[in-house]
Amino acid sequence: MQSTPRQTSFFKKLLQALMAVGSTATLSQVLVMLQTLVLARWIGPELNAYVLVAFNVAGLGFILINWGFDNWLLQRTALDQESSHENLAMVLSVKLLFGAVLGIILLIFLPIVRPEIYIPIILALALLDVLTESLCASSYTYLYASDQYKRASITLSISRILRLLSTITLIFLKVRTLPWFLGLRLLIDLGTLAYLWLIIKPKIKMVKFHHIQSLIKQTWSFGLAEILNFAYDRIDLTLLAFLSLINVEISYYGTTSNILYAGLSILIPLQYVLVPYIINQNKSTENGNALPSKNTLYVQPLLLLLGMGLLGSLFLYFFAEPAINLVMGKAYAPAGPLLRLASPIVLLRAGTVALSSFLIARQRQELKLLPLGIVTLLKIILISVLYKTYGLEGMILIFIFCELVLLILYAIQLLRTRGQKTHETHQSDEAPSA
Repeated sequence: MQSTPRQTSFFKKLLQALMAVGSTATLSQVLVMLQTLVLARWIGPELNAYVLVAFNVAGLGFILINWGFDNWLLQRTALDQESSHENLAMVLSVKLLFGAVLGIILLIFLPIVRPEIYIPIILALALLDVLTESLCASSYTYLYASDQYKRASITLSISRILRLLSTITLIFLKVRTLPWFLGLRLLIDLGTLAYLWLIIKPKIKMVKFHHIQSLIKQTWSFGLAEILNFAYDRIDLTLLAFLSLINVEISYYGTTSNILYAGLSILIPLQYVLVPYIINQNKSTENGNALPSKNTLYVQPLLLLLGMGLLGSLFLYFFAEPAINLVMGKAYAPAGPLLRLASPIVLLRAGTVALSSFLIARQRQELKLLPLGIVTLLKIILISVLYKTYGLEGMILIFIFCELVLLILYAIQLLRTRGQKTHETHQSDEAPSA
């Protein structure tokens, strides 16, 4: 079936939106990576290990608070614009409440378990910053899903520029105290959140039990998927923190992971384009308009993302090692070969992001759970068994293998939805009212 002019127009809009969001995501992640590398080089591998483990455990803990709310908000905003502002307010209220509670628990518990790794002041600043970024992420999601790409992109870019400039300024002033760097970063993120809330004007309210019950009922599959996805991505560094007694080894792998995830994070915002695109195409079909061809609806967006992923993989393969040597110096030289070895993950992740977006758009996000559960368990087992024998290189190869398995399993799950109409799986529950 050949594409109609209407389908061609849809695809051009998709391509333009992907390029716009992708370029902003690339810029923001480059800025984040530069800030991370500059700070790591200035404070050295030993001190940087404290920063890495604090932000890693904070992110791992806050996955319970994020609970897939942003992906749910993205889907619901595309399906129902009228209730989107109310949905955003409820998501922010729940995140704020439970984020504060979890932060206090982690701040008390972790320094008792491993006081030599988790420094209270560093951990507190990391927890507050992760909570602030989580609230910002929901606000960005709302703007993207509401087709306010420009405003979201400009705000995100300015925030990342200010964070980089603040780090460079403190280095110029010869500051080596970690709380100054983390505190100034937190202050900038709080300012960004304040601006986002000023323009969106969400009505933060007291959260009641029936609000939480209704929200969890609608978001359970998103929440479990996000928990499994984050655990799958970050469990390797968490395991390394307990398996390794060498701080610099943690720092080398953590630096590699941070740079790699900076690249992978460029792909994640593309969901903000793909999900509404598929939903709008399906709405067009259900309203009796021209049927989008499978080539237009799924294959072309998939090929676009794979193309972006291939470029990212090639960039890491050829430039990662010299870039680390140039920016971070000899102290971090072992991280270069690790990052080069990890380059295929970007291509594979581009495929999983595309297939994940298709499942969310078809309102079959629960089909992501089994694949994510399998690869997370597989990664834990393989690292626990093989780390002492194969070291950090073995952990990278395990990651590549698990990512390939996840891509294959997602493809199988998407094929299971063939022939099913989106409205047949549409949630019948109304949005939780605040």
